[in-house]
Amino acid sequence: MVQELIGFTSILRQAGIPVSTGELLELLQAISLLEPTRENLLLAIRSTLVKESGHEKLLEELLDLYWLTLKQKVKKHSQNAEKNKTFITTHFPRLSRDEFNSRLAQMKEWLKQAMKSEDKSFSGGGKPAGQGAGNRKNPGKKESGNFHSNSFMTGKQQPGPTPGEDIEQHNVKQPEMELLHAARKNNLYQRCFAELDSEQIKQVKKQVARLGRRLATRAGYRRIPAARRTVDMSRTVRLAAITGGIPVILRYQGRQLSRPDLVVLCDLSGSVAPYSQFMLLLVHTMQDKFRMVRSFAFVDAIAEITVHIKEPDLENTIRNIQRQTGIWRTGYSDYGAVWRQFYHEHLHVLHRKVTLIVLGDARNNYKPSGVEYFREICHQARQVIWLNPAPEQSWNREDSIMHIYKPYCHYVFECCNLSQLTRIARQIF
Repeated sequence: MVQELIGFTSILRQAGIPVSTGELLELLQAISLLEPTRENLLLAIRSTLVKESGHEKLLEELLDLYWLTLKQKVKKHSQNAEKNKTFITTHFPRLSRDEFNSRLAQMKEWLKQAMKSEDKSFSGGGKPAGQGAGNRKNPGKKESGNFHSNSFMTGKQQPGPTPGEDIEQHNVKQPEMELLHAARKNNLYQRCFAELDSEQIKQVKKQVARLGRRLATRAGYRRIPAARRTVDMSRTVRLAAITGGIPVILRYQGRQLSRPDLVVLCDLSGSVAPYSQFMLLLVHTMQDKFRMVRSFAFVDAIAEITVHIKEPDLENTIRNIQRQTGIWRTGYSDYGAVWRQFYHEHLHVLHRKVTLIVLGDARNNYKPSGVEYFREICHQARQVIWLNPAPEQSWNREDSIMHIYKPYCHYVFECCNLSQLTRIARQIF
């Protein structure tokens, strides 16, 4: 039972439901207190492993598929055990007495002829060795249909796999494939943003908003005096000098919330818009974390959307940005034109304390790269981070010019799903 539950928790992890070792131990303890029924097992799993409201339905579906797979494996194992038992106890087919004596006589005759040929070759008499070797082949040819055969002792070939065995093996593989497909399909952390349906988009947006709130309250690295946190040893020891080295009065310190400056440039062309939507949602949720946030959207022109991002209904705002800002002129991405316009109109928003984040696939429709403008833009910022939603192996193919911009960026990440966005956000914010 323990091995089966460990296997099931592995499937849950593939489905994006995190399960720790402590939670698995709690599940085993809960099961030991209940009667062994499916309802009690499902109840124990829900109470110990489920952390999100949307996970309950997925967990029940995966549990049914997993137990169906186990049943098929047990059935196949039982059939194999029964088959092996039958194979051991069943007698092999035997030749009749007359047929056995006939084949035995043929074998003796073949041995006599072989021995005579060997004697002649060693004695030097008779035919040359080459001709003697040719004579030795005659008995073999004569008996090739009888003696030189796997059926000499049994009379027929061993039976192959039974049709039922193939069917059971197929049935086992089928539930396993369905189980893995269901787990990976419902793993919202690993699914590409562009492949999500409407219901999954809602769930991912909740996760992104939750991530933003956590990052917005995360403390920075700078230490400041505090009323009750961690003891500040240096201040406490200095103060103890007044009382003869005895730390009568304790001084405390805490971590100050970091408030950097942030500028975000998001590509809203058709291929990148789904990814930019989640990035802007993350920035929208954690605006209070930054001292200054400036957001820009672009396709073949660029415009500032900072005011729009602060609106409560961000989803509706993003849908109307293209119509309200005029960033869509020709309908095709033009990074060169965007960098040139940003350099001439918005370069003043960058300084040595600004983190510049660019989200785009760097597909430029074979137009000029404008790398000379992008290089100057990067020199004005403290650090430049490029998030590319396209697979890394496609960055430098066809009209992608990521290799031209990459040398001027401090970090370049592939970012196309919630797992990657979470990891990157925790690293750069």
